[in-house]
Amino acid sequence: MKRLVAIAFAIVLSGCVAERAAYDDITTGSIHGLPKQFDVKGRGNGKIEDVTKWWRGFGSTELVDLIETALRVNNDLAQSAARVRAAQARWEQASLARYPTLSAEAGTQRTLPITSETKKTKSYNAGLTLSWDPDLFGKVGNTEKLAVAELRSAGYSLGSVRLAIASEVARNYVAFCAAAERMRAARLRQADDARQLEALRFRLKLGLSAAPELARAELQAAQAQDQFVELWRTRKESANRLAILLDELPQRLHSEKATCDIPKGPLKIHTGLPSELLRRRPDILVAEANVKAAAARIGIAEDALLPSLSLGASVTSTAQALGKLPSSIVENLVANLVATVVDFGRRKAVIKERQAQMDEAIAAYRKALLTAFEEVTNSLDAIDAAKTRLESAKANLQLARTNTRATREQLHLGFSDVVTVLADVETEAGLQELEIQLRQDLINAYLSLYVALGGGWR
Repeated sequence: MKRLVAIAFAIVLSGCVAERAAYDDITTGSIHGLPKQFDVKGRGNGKIEDVTKWWRGFGSTELVDLIETALRVNNDLAQSAARVRAAQARWEQASLARYPTLSAEAGTQRTLPITSETKKTKSYNAGLTLSWDPDLFGKVGNTEKLAVAELRSAGYSLGSVRLAIASEVARNYVAFCAAAERMRAARLRQADDARQLEALRFRLKLGLSAAPELARAELQAAQAQDQFVELWRTRKESANRLAILLDELPQRLHSEKATCDIPKGPLKIHTGLPSELLRRRPDILVAEANVKAAAARIGIAEDALLPSLSLGASVTSTAQALGKLPSSIVENLVANLVATVVDFGRRKAVIKERQAQMDEAIAAYRKALLTAFEEVTNSLDAIDAAKTRLESAKANLQLARTNTRATREQLHLGFSDVVTVLADVETEAGLQELEIQLRQDLINAYLSLYVALGGGWR
């Protein structure tokens, strides 16, 4: 009978270990189906772009200063770093659970008489107790695996926050500079509108222009002024956001003299990106760590099906007077084996819950991989499209400026009218706005690519 019980126990234990090992084997390499264009042999020469300090490639010392300052003082980063320290403390607790625990105790006991037959007594005791969990069935080990996975997840999450902060600083800086460029262009148009209005008023006195032409020019100048106010508000919002990212009050970039140009993008980014580069993304590594944490939770739930063994030893001494310790010593050796006999399926239900959480973590991991491929592809396409449109916009803007100069000269010579000039000026202003917007879009596309590549978080 005893042999049958031992064999049955061994079968159950081996089944649990085998099932747990199946979950422990789930790693990044177990998920296949990588698209060929992301394989090292699929595109280009397979060079890996260095994206560690990508913000240095935009040619703006102010942008570099803003990002590196934010990475030191940002409050979101401080919160994420605190979560990493908490996870590290949990890991330390789990790893130290393998060691014995030694505790000491000391006390005194006093007996007060209730009747005359009872004597007043007083005794002292002191002792040491040593307890240890040998982790016969792996519960401590699985708890430590869970703590390690959670620590990695917290660390990679900190990387995700760093990457997001750097990207947000860059985007707001680009928006600030784009608004500054638009404001400079608007000031030039306002000065030009003022000269145009003065000329129209003079022509109206001479009878060379009609009142509706002057009214249209005044309306166009008023609209340009309204646009300038809106640009000032946009620039101020970007400055406020930058200040918050830098742990400052919203004042840093509010000066009217504060100005900048949209940074230039890097000359070249290698498009032959190996799959290993995408694996550096912190969100993918977080998802992978979450899968391993889910596997450890399954192991802990399965351990609850098995008995728990604890070993202990204690030494206790008692005496009637404090100075007589130790007058007597009692030694105890204890070994406890505890097993749950009937729980009506509660522990098995917990295992099912953990397995469902594991399936969820695997699905989240696959989604993170596919999202990475999508973001890299979309960013590369956005860069190509922005470059093509920007070249066309620059050519059209140059043509519009030439045409505006020509119609103004013709107006002075009497071969054109004010309406045509105003229309050409409006067209030039629209094309200039488009050219600035496309340069902003191009830089934002580069930023999206660097984020998609997981750069700048290590």
